[in-house]
Amino acid sequence: GWIGTPLDIAGILTASVAFGIAVDGTLHFITWFSRGRSWGLSERAAVAFAYRHCAKAMIQTTMICCAAMLVYLPTEFLPTRKFATLMSLMLVTALFGDLVVFPSILAGPLGRFVPIRQLQ
Repeated sequence: GWIGTPLDIAGILTASVAFGIAVDGTLHFITWFSRGRSWGLSERAAVAFAYRHCAKAMIQTTMICCAAMLVYLPTEFLPTRKFATLMSLMLVTALFGDLVVFPSILAGPLGRFVPIRQLQ
């Protein structure tokens, strides 16, 4: 909407699929953060703990999905090309949010409000 692209089926499908992948990464990060906090780590240490356990997998998932989508860029079928372009951009943006924005929020005062579940 911000760049004036009309809304169509490719854009709607892209948003729902990219949102699902982004939420998966966020949940993995928050799970490891919460686990670190339950073991007595500070907010900053728990963020580092979460990075060590899931950042590499999140980066690999994004790279694999983007590589799979970029194959469709040369196609002449516009909805497929648009889907591939938007998906790659949305996945990279979601990764930035998951590995830069979200950890900075958790490392600050708001990280104290994340529920800590005691593990058995």
